[in-house]
Amino acid sequence: MARCLQTLVLAREGTLDPEFCSIEKYLGRNTQDYYDVLAGVGHGRWSPSNDARPWGDFSITAHHTQASAILKRTKETERVWNELEQIIKAKQLPERVIYALSDATFGYKVRNATYRVMAEIADAVASRDLKLLVDSGLLTAGGIAAPVLIGIRERTREPKIEQQRLFDL
Repeated sequence: MARCLQTLVLAREGTLDPEFCSIEKYLGRNTQDYYDVLAGVGHGRWSPSNDARPWGDFSITAHHTQASAILKRTKETERVWNELEQIIKAKQLPERVIYALSDATFGYKVRNATYRVMAEIADAVASRDLKLLVDSGLLTAGGIAAPVLIGIRERTREPKIEQQRLFDL
């Protein structure tokens, strides 16, 4: 019930994106801690005299951790795109290839069908673009990031986020 209420409060304030209003990802990584805090707050059954502050601490920590992860991912993506834009310009490649290069930089195998949908282009154009990226030394023939893209990814990583309690109630 408390999780539904916190989602309602966030939604009423305009926070509707599940990544911000749901703590499911955090719970998936911290399931035992979740059950421990529920057991500690509930003492086996609900009572209005039970101290709910540990649940508040856990919940706020979960939201903060998820928001921090999203911010980290956003910063990394921005850095990657900035470097890819420079490469595309220097090699005089079509701007749309940034979709394929970004996927490869983040470790995904680039396939014609996926690239074609992202770039909203025809099969022949996608094939030509991917061949151009292979010939430019940015992708392998198998659609994997070439060393230059791997280097970009290594340079653009944010430091790992350490999970921490935000409050000591």
